[in-house]
Amino acid sequence: MISNFVKIIGKDVINDRYIILTLSKPENFTFKSGQYLILKLKDKLQRTYSILSKEEDQYLSFGIKIDDGLGAQTILHNMKLEDNIEILGPFGKFIYNKKDLCSKDIFIATGIGITPIRSIIESLPLKDDVYLFWGVKDKLDLIFNFPSLGDKFKYTFSKDKMYIQSIIGDFIKANADNLMSFYISGNPNNVESIKKFILSNYNKIDIEKIYTEKF
Repeated sequence: MISNFVKIIGKDVINDRYIILTLSKPENFTFKSGQYLILKLKDKLQRTYSILSKEEDQYLSFGIKIDDGLGAQTILHNMKLEDNIEILGPFGKFIYNKKDLCSKDIFIATGIGITPIRSIIESLPLKDDVYLFWGVKDKLDLIFNFPSLGDKFKYTFSKDKMYIQSIIGDFIKANADNLMSFYISGNPNNVESIKKFILSNYNKIDIEKIYTEKF
């Protein structure tokens, strides 16, 4: 297990729900977009966060929900710029599979599950076959934009009783003859529900081409 000590170089409050934590990046540190780190905070507290930054960035950043328990509150209120944090990792297999050779790559996120997906998408070369569907509660959860995707980026608000499965279903029906790979990230129950929805409604989907990250 690889351990490094880094410094907090940014704590940016996005809104009442989210902060972006930015850490210095150790020399020669490498990771694959979609992976996560364990952060060892104060008082022996440790939390796991997916990496938000791109592989080539000279820093490590993380999108964190403010109400996400003691870890988020410790970062927000009890840790200051230049404080040291020990990081462990990287870990995880939720990475882009270049060997799939599918005609379309479909990324699906719920809530803060967007963080590893954003890292993956922004590390890919511009492609015409990348699509992103993001299910959130309301506008305060839309903390990122994806201008490079244009109209291939869609989102739904659960507050308005609109759920991600509805637009995923319409998309798959319209592209049923294409080979597709899926990358699904978010709350464990949501991830399993979306995966089950895809497999139960569209028998041409290859389960080996559905990749998931739950947190």
